[in-house]
Amino acid sequence: MTYWKPGAASKPPESTRPAVRLLPIYDEYLVAYRDRLAVPHGPGTIAKAAAKSVIFQHPVVIDGRVAGTWRTDRGRATPVVRVTPLRRLSAGERRALEAEAERYGRFAGISVSLSIG
Repeated sequence: MTYWKPGAASKPPESTRPAVRLLPIYDEYLVAYRDRLAVPHGPGTIAKAAAKSVIFQHPVVIDGRVAGTWRTDRGRATPVVRVTPLRRLSAGERRALEAEAERYGRFAGISVSLSIG
């Protein structure tokens, strides 16, 4: 574990892997603070390719900023974590998202697959 204190001579190490989190819908990270710069601007919907909208979905947060939404489709033998990104994701972000979906599956005690689209 690294500890930082005022006056430290060097910067904290920068991770080469993006920090990705699948947060629950009303997580305090997005609703409990006054500064909401991480929340997408505009209406509370995110347009999907199918011309439908996603309203009040679980947020995908990458490096502290909202980068999309997610939900779990449990209508299959293996549940699917479906991610609707707000922007194009890099290869590193996709790998980190896969790791986060696996972490979610371990937490939930189920095996899951990931769909990004």
